[in-house]
Amino acid sequence: MLKTDNERKRNLNGEHNDGTVEIAGQESSVVYDPPHLLNGLRNNLLTKDMVLKGKVASWKDILTVFKTDCQLGHTRMNKKLTEHHLYSDKMKKNKKPQRQVKSLVKQWLRLEKQWNSWINSLTASMDHEDALLSESYEDQ
Repeated sequence: MLKTDNERKRNLNGEHNDGTVEIAGQESSVVYDPPHLLNGLRNNLLTKDMVLKGKVASWKDILTVFKTDCQLGHTRMNKKLTEHHLYSDKMKKNKKPQRQVKSLVKQWLRLEKQWNSWINSLTASMDHEDALLSESYEDQ
């Protein structure tokens, strides 16, 4: 919703959409973390069915494939897949302390600020070089 609103606003204003989102007047980049996206997909499939192109996928389908594969013995296709990946009561819970998460967020915000500063100085430098070039052409 937020991303769609930002895209709509930029399109109406004739601005280039660079993928950032504006929150309280501050532009931020959205970064997707593949391992957490996969965990989110798994967690949703544990409790809900997913419909994709008119076909329904459920966690039962995954369990069926796992059980069938386990019956193959040493010729298994998914040898690294274990019960710890499939049964919620056996899954390892990732419990990061809140301090660690806050520290990571602070580091990310600091990095983003440095990145924006670098981009702004680079853009200003390029604008300055363009101005110097145009002045030298006008002198000729």
